[in-house]
Amino acid sequence: MANGSDDGSMPGDESTVRPEQFEWVCQECGRGHPKHSPPCSRCGHMHLEKEPISYDLDDAEAPSYFDVGKWHVVAIVVLVALVGLVAAGVISVPERGGPPSIDDAPGEEERAAGIDLVETETLLRERLNEHRSEDGLSDLAAGEEHDAIATYHNRHRAVAAHDDDVERPTPREDYAEFDHECSYAPAFQSFPVSRLGIDGSIHAYDSEAELGDAVADALVAAPGGDGAVMDDYEAIGVDIHVYPNDDVYVSLFLC
Repeated sequence: MANGSDDGSMPGDESTVRPEQFEWVCQECGRGHPKHSPPCSRCGHMHLEKEPISYDLDDAEAPSYFDVGKWHVVAIVVLVALVGLVAAGVISVPERGGPPSIDDAPGEEERAAGIDLVETETLLRERLNEHRSEDGLSDLAAGEEHDAIATYHNRHRAVAAHDDDVERPTPREDYAEFDHECSYAPAFQSFPVSRLGIDGSIHAYDSEAELGDAVADALVAAPGGDGAVMDDYEAIGVDIHVYPNDDVYVSLFLC
């Protein structure tokens, strides 16, 4: 039996030559070329000779199970760490969908005539709770979702008031857009503040407290349905919106 292999290499050789694979080697600088296309792309020499390509098997070791497995372990550790950070609130994950919102309603949503409308909403809620406390009633809690419902309805009304193609929404229709349930039947109150018998223009008020107190006091004193702020509810959402004509509109959602 012959000691060499069929391709001429010996069992102890560190490389294997595959005769069916060749390259054209420059005899001046040793640069290999896939085709016989002199001159040499490196040195410009014209003499290229066909030579078989050899592979060093020592450099082609397959990865061990340990090498492959350790990367799976690293990936699992990273995944567990990310889940932990999300659960702890360190990393937030954007929600898909979410409650409806209107961001471009006509008028002012945050500030008008030097009055901070967001702060006024807080002061209005506080003033209403002062009235409730005087009557021995529990405070109406604040909640982002309740505020979102009141804000959506108030802005939706503003859009409808300035766009003939938009039908004026009812509180029931807007409330149905939210995945929310109250312990009691909810109550909506949406109105221009002039309906309470007070000045309806934002320019009539010099501060957030003056506007908030005026609306709260008028609500408590108002006859009929406007007195719902003194009923047995647990939470309230508040939104104040100033229309382009400077009229102040308030939306309350009681739950």
